Amino acid sequence: MGHRCVVLLGDMEGITGVSSWDQVTAGNDEYAYGRRLYTSDISAAVRGCKRAGVERIVAQDGHGAGGTNSFRSLLADELEPGAEYVLGHRWAAYTEAFETGCDAVVLIGAHARAGETSCLSHTISGSVLNIRLNGVPVSESTLLAAVAGTWGVPVALVSGDDVVCADVRSVLGDRVAAAVVKWSTGRFSVRSLCASDGAARIEEAVAECLQRGSFAPPYQPAGPVELRIEMLQPEDRRGYLDGRETTEEGREVVARGATFSEAWRKLWPY
Repeated sequence: MGHRCVVLLGDMEGITGVSSWDQVTAGNDEYAYGRRLYTSDISAAVRGCKRAGVERIVAQDGHGAGGTNSFRSLLADELEPGAEYVLGHRWAAYTEAFETGCDAVVLIGAHARAGETSCLSHTISGSVLNIRLNGVPVSESTLLAAVAGTWGVPVALVSGDDVVCADVRSVLGDRVAAAVVKWSTGRFSVRSLCASDGAARIEEAVAECLQRGSFAPPYQPAGPVELRIEMLQPEDRRGYLDGRETTEEGREVVARGATFSEAWRKLWPY
């Protein structure tokens, strides 16, 4: 089954073999190695799309590595040819492919939400304790699914550790395919496939799920929608208040809207 366009949304914490902040944070000795692992998994997903006959493949680097490397961790000279790569664009804010027509989203290198017993679990940043959507704690993957769902685009597959893959399927449904490339044994430890085996699993899973084509429905939370970000410290609220249509309640920043898109744009302007 051919598809007109598939968007790959990448992050580093859920990549095959990654188990430490040093591997995903610019300026650290292991960051160069982490970039190679990241590039390998993303390239594998691109190969899977090509095998499924996807006409247009758009892959976005969605990892904030820090400084000028934020959203620029993919190694362009090692990436699989045949795709477009979005580099340097803010996380959860690149929507061109959704607006012009997209059939599915694939989440590569996803990680569990803050508070989960999972390797490198967090939500957006270390200063965020929780994000709640209509009272329910959600992961970055759920938020990305809701952004895509604004344009009626479903999530086809998630790759990462066992915890995030189970969480995404529990929220979006078991028709979301999962490519588990590692199993968390602690916050900073995993039992992982090697890089080539992880890449092979991702490529095969992406090709198979896109060829099958029976996706879960787009994720579209029922309105009205309330988004609450609980911060670690009161001063951490500043970045979510300045120039935004949000309110503060204790250590929380709150955005409300008739729809997810309306609330999300207040919290996270595109």
